[in-house]
Amino acid sequence: MSEKIKDKIEKLLNLSMSDNEHEAKLALERALKLMNEHNITKDEVYRQNFVSKEFDMNYKRLPDWVVTLYDLMTTVSGCKFTWKRNYMNSDYVQRGRITGRERDVENAQYLISFLLREIDKKSAVYKKEIQEVYTTKYLRILMKSYKKGIVESVFARLMEQHKVFFNEQAKGTDLVCVDLETKLKDAKAFLEELLDNKPKTHTSKAQYEKRGIKDGMNDGEKIELNQAVSKQDEVRQIGVKNERHI
Repeated sequence: MSEKIKDKIEKLLNLSMSDNEHEAKLALERALKLMNEHNITKDEVYRQNFVSKEFDMNYKRLPDWVVTLYDLMTTVSGCKFTWKRNYMNSDYVQRGRITGRERDVENAQYLISFLLREIDKKSAVYKKEIQEVYTTKYLRILMKSYKKGIVESVFARLMEQHKVFFNEQAKGTDLVCVDLETKLKDAKAFLEELLDNKPKTHTSKAQYEKRGIKDGMNDGEKIELNQAVSKQDEVRQIGVKNERHI
């Protein structure tokens, strides 16, 4: 297959992330048609740059709901999230890492930024509604429970979007799509090889309140997921040379 066709498919896949739902749908259909016509295999789709991006997190002590947010949004993007304490400038800071295919890592970073902004806005409103009703300690538990509820709600909706896309758009195109399970497996393998060991699993000891989680899940249902968030396409960057970046 010529580079010209590959470039055309890549542009169509990028366009399939448009906020214009009609435009995005047409672009995705054209991309899948071209990929089938030229018999592109999964191996060709897999040839993408794997990256492992590290970044400082603005917390001295990472809240459990934030860990949940990063973990679920990277999972739904087909990536792996890990974090550790890092000693820097006479102080400890939390340092995160997202590992996966380059485009999937970009998607995860976008989802995380998007959801953090939404949580900030909705939490400010929610706090005003309840701050005069409860004690300071209970209010703190309720707020973090509310934030966790939003994260879980959005994650569930995104996972459902994955299933709809894969079952309807990719029906009969088993040569094309990289499923989420494969992406997660590949990201984990790349990370383990990079670090020469298995990353530690996070164990939560946080205390949550059912009412706060329920309120958060209800408000999470109201968050409008635009095209770039809800259509986490399973097909990305065709025929890119496989290189490693740290």
